[in-house]
Amino acid sequence: MCDRMVIDAFSFRNLAAFINFSCEPNLKSQPVGAAHSSKVPRIGFYAVAPIAKGQELSYRRDSSAVRAKREGKRCYCGAKLCKGTL
Repeated sequence: MCDRMVIDAFSFRNLAAFINFSCEPNLKSQPVGAAHSSKVPRIGFYAVAPIAKGQELSYRRDSSAVRAKREGKRCYCGAKLCKGTL
């Protein structure tokens, strides 16, 4: 297994594809063990604060995200402390 993982929902999507990016996220990501000794790595998302019913779920992309930096993707999260890019 490599030291670096990339989450890319382009070719395969699940419910996690609906979690958005934010500079002030309410979730953090953490690698978790896979069931039945699967070789597919899994990522869990955990609340960093209470999340109200109907509140958007969000996490902060790793600051070393290569594609976002290279493409200079603007961030429109609306957070008070928005960093300006994804």
